Amino acid sequence: MVIVEIFAPLHLDAADWLLAAMCALLVGFSKTGVTGLGMIIVPLMAMIFPSQQSPGVLLPMLIMGDVIAVFYYHRHAVWSHLLRLMPWCVVGILIAFAVLKFLPWTDRTFSRLLGGIILGCIATMFLKRSREGSQDATGRAFAAIMGVLGGIATMIANAAGSIWSIYLVAIGLPKFQFVGTGAWFYLIINLLKVPLQVNLGNIDGHTIAFNFAMLPVIVVGGAIGILALPRINQKIFNRLIIVLAALAGLRLLLM
Repeated sequence: MVIVEIFAPLHLDAADWLLAAMCALLVGFSKTGVTGLGMIIVPLMAMIFPSQQSPGVLLPMLIMGDVIAVFYYHRHAVWSHLLRLMPWCVVGILIAFAVLKFLPWTDRTFSRLLGGIILGCIATMFLKRSREGSQDATGRAFAAIMGVLGGIATMIANAAGSIWSIYLVAIGLPKFQFVGTGAWFYLIINLLKVPLQVNLGNIDGHTIAFNFAMLPVIVVGGAIGILALPRINQKIFNRLIIVLAALAGLRLLLM
């Protein structure tokens, strides 16, 4: 009876719990395996919870997945890339927080904007590569742009995975460094977002209880990702990340 009372304010039926479990599995797998799959989670969570609330509900789940990824891949992180991107990402988060707090914003407008940004980032990456003839086709300006855009996207909808994945692929990181660097980056940024989402009213005791209920499924997804990553070819991994990012961009643009 106590458990029912805890989850009752969330108004979830059996189908919602099943979809939530699928999201939790994808959270674990995307954090330790194929990062680009994380973009699928955003629209799925929006089908369960109100669009304004879903980013706050999803955030603790992402942090749980980040902890698993950091525990397993922490030694592969490249901190120079983290330090280059982190300050710009914080700027983007603060911009998005101000927008959410003080300005009217529609989900459809943001979805289209985010989709356009993701596709634009992919196009920019390929354009720079073709001009410079280098795998590492990024500079400080590109890092600043990707950092700010990623910060805005992650604060509003936890949807920066595609943007940061494009950046990490563009700088040519091997897959284990890709996942290890991303794991630390996502954990730090997601922890920074917690007090802001609490301030917006998107995280409370009921949503925290929901997240802990999803923890075993996240762990299973993380284990699957750890087992799968060594078996994925590096070129296929890079191409898969870009394809998933492009599909996510198109999905958001056409919403």
